[in-house]
Amino acid sequence: TRTGMFILAIRRKEGKWVYNPSGSVEIRNGDLLIMRGPREGEDRMMEICGDERK
Repeated sequence: TRTGMFILAIRRKEGKWVYNPSGSVEIRNGDLLIMRGPREGEDRMMEICGDERK
């Protein structure tokens, strides 16, 4: 991956969960991403997606 991050799950804005998403799954505005990877990868994801940490 470009960031070194692995997306474990996505919680959609409407509340639906997508577990172990494939590379073809689209990340949408309002999604909550559950990820693992290096700290610098998290920072890069924040740059790509916009920094809305919760």
